[in-house]
Amino acid sequence: MKTLFSILITLHALIHLLGFLIAFGIGEWTAMTQPVPKIAGVFWLLAFILFIVSVILIWSSPNYWWVAGGLAILLSQWLIFLFWQDAKFGTIINAIMLLVALTGLAHFRFERRVRAERKAIMMEQRTPENLATISDLPAPVANWFKATGITDRPIQSAYVSQKIRMKLKPDQAKWYQARANQYFTLDPPAFHWTVDVTINPLVSMSGRDQFRKGQGEMLIKAFSAIPIVAVSNNAKLNQSSLQRYLAEIVWFPSAARSPYLTWSPIDNRSARATMTYQGVSGSGIFTFNEEGEFIRFSALRYKDVDEGAKPIEWIIEAQETKKLNGINVPVMLSVSWRMDNDIWTWLELEVTGIQYQSVKTLPDH
Repeated sequence: MKTLFSILITLHALIHLLGFLIAFGIGEWTAMTQPVPKIAGVFWLLAFILFIVSVILIWSSPNYWWVAGGLAILLSQWLIFLFWQDAKFGTIINAIMLLVALTGLAHFRFERRVRAERKAIMMEQRTPENLATISDLPAPVANWFKATGITDRPIQSAYVSQKIRMKLKPDQAKWYQARANQYFTLDPPAFHWTVDVTINPLVSMSGRDQFRKGQGEMLIKAFSAIPIVAVSNNAKLNQSSLQRYLAEIVWFPSAARSPYLTWSPIDNRSARATMTYQGVSGSGIFTFNEEGEFIRFSALRYKDVDEGAKPIEWIIEAQETKKLNGINVPVMLSVSWRMDNDIWTWLELEVTGIQYQSVKTLPDH
């Protein structure tokens, strides 16, 4: 779709170049019946340049192409009004470009909000204190902690890149493709997750989940502009977000020693973790294999946050563990809900990269 859009803009740009050539008598052209003054030709050339710059930015800096694109549209439409008899059909292309440019602007604002929220989380993080020792952990948790290779590595925050396939409802046949990234801090416990979902070549969604100061937030927008879901500081969402944070400590194992967590052994391969923070509490069961690798997490968790919602079983299963940035973490996972005795797997996730920080630095993403 990006290629087709770039071709459309390029063809539109070449038509504007024609206005410049006609104005300066370069070549023999019959495309315009109205006389074109040289000063107008200069503006036709400027519009051509702006459109070409837009195409270049689409491929090199997609978050900013709409700036040049918006200026090109304004100049182009002014010229079209001046030469309406010959150029009126260019309005159709400008209208298409305007819709896409507005989407680009919305995505830019969404990304700016993401950066501001992550910066706020980053500034709140502090050096963890009162961490449990490995000997304080139940045997299966201690074995997992050692198996990760993180034992003597002080980590305060993590940045995880993800490739995702997801379904939004149980009867959905086709998987949607998505890219996501997530930022975690150990103390205070917080996460910030963003995702871009491709519904089809013409429709996309941007989402942002956040857990901060004991409160969860969920935001989903079509085209990064039209709100579909916006929920914050809901008691059920707060607990659900805390449980998600708890489950995802498998990507930054240092959090297993957090003073906000208490562990209870179940058997030699599993343990229950209970997390309490800012008056919100939630728990779940971690299961490990004989080598100490994480293989499963389950919890009773809210899928929905409306008044009548009840917690149901939420399951994360790891299919593959791999060493990333020196630490063994699960990199292929599936996420499911148990609904009416059936298991609905709604998300399949691949971790494509992890960065760890022990100081207050935010990855440039």
